[in-house]
Amino acid sequence: MDRIAVDVTRPVDGAAPDLVNRADAAELAGLCHALSDPDRLRLVSVIAAAEDGWICECRLRDQAGVSEDALVRHLAVLRDAGLVKAETRAPWEWFALREDRLDAIKSMLVLSGTRDAELG
Repeated sequence: MDRIAVDVTRPVDGAAPDLVNRADAAELAGLCHALSDPDRLRLVSVIAAAEDGWICECRLRDQAGVSEDALVRHLAVLRDAGLVKAETRAPWEWFALREDRLDAIKSMLVLSGTRDAELG
């Protein structure tokens, strides 16, 4: 499922321009939820470390140290959140990160950090 990029810089009506609006906050919360499991974070890390950006499911399972069932479940969550994309290259499925989705999270963290620095 493809999703559009989240614009975290769009102001909320009547609010300071660096606040995340309600719709984008809900979208970002879904992304954060997908990353809230240690095994899923490990999978994202393994995929991010792949030499050409793509890794086959057999290597992913071995390097992440999860069972086949767990791998399927975790990848489904990451795919549903739009954080990973898949491509079939017989006989395996290959996975890569959706950089645009990770950029949305990075933007949110940068805005949070900027706001905290201004307050502190």
